[in-house]
Amino acid sequence: MMVTRTTPKRVLVQHQQMTLLALVVDYSSETVQLVGAHTIDVPIITLDQLVETSAPLPEMVKIDAEGFDLKVIAGASKLLGRTDIFILEATVCAPNLENTLENVLTTMSRADYRPIDIPAVNPSPKYGFAWLCDVAFLRNDSPLLSEMSYE
Repeated sequence: MMVTRTTPKRVLVQHQQMTLLALVVDYSSETVQLVGAHTIDVPIITLDQLVETSAPLPEMVKIDAEGFDLKVIAGASKLLGRTDIFILEATVCAPNLENTLENVLTTMSRADYRPIDIPAVNPSPKYGFAWLCDVAFLRNDSPLLSEMSYE
């Protein structure tokens, strides 16, 4: 496995045949040296810029941007209304962060999406109550809605 710091909070992790872009909390040069990594500069682009250079459009987008999920969605206007499923991370009990559950639900509702599942809930390690959750959204006019049954 090779870990490469690309910007102060982003690292590329290469493991076998996969390369993952991850956000990290501890991004000091000491940590980078400790894991034996080196740094490279990589461009940071919006999802809109990404879809301009690739096709076809994704049917599902999973966003986990360490509290910046709404900023990622703001750069995804070309996907909203065209991609059926979005999964975003929301904070349940962290009112000082932008991506609160309320803000995520409101943003996606305004974009014409409805919540359909909460596939993950992460409790606070200290207190045990819900801290973060993933929320799956489906486009309101998606043909997938007609196939769903709540049995």
